[in-house]
Amino acid sequence: MFLFYTLHNCYHIDSSPDFLNFKFISIGTKRRHHKAVCYRKSDVKGIYDLGFSDKEPVSGSISDLSVTNNNDNQKVLTTIIRTLYLFTDHNPDAVVIASGSTPPRTRLYRMCITNNLVTIKQDFSVHGLTDMDCEPFRKA
Repeated sequence: MFLFYTLHNCYHIDSSPDFLNFKFISIGTKRRHHKAVCYRKSDVKGIYDLGFSDKEPVSGSISDLSVTNNNDNQKVLTTIIRTLYLFTDHNPDAVVIASGSTPPRTRLYRMCITNNLVTIKQDFSVHGLTDMDCEPFRKA
């Protein structure tokens, strides 16, 4: 399972000048997959939604439902978390909301947070939504 202390083991990240959009290439056993991470401003000031997707290099189309099975999910998750650090370095007061595009992906992200909660809490305040109520994230 993903270990948070491996932040140095991530893919090379390209960032937009405003640090809202990031891209990297997943290099796995099957092929290279272009990935995009986007922090979108919500209607509420200071709140951003973290979006993650595959990007087709030819058409430019994106999909957050793609399954690449590239055998590098730990490195991809590490890279996404690295973008969170880059984003919050430039937006220190931002609140970031993240959820998976499918229940299995949400579960994967929740497991990643659970397994690394002590380390994550050193740098971030982590909360979860339950029945439209926000409370500190805790292990289930």
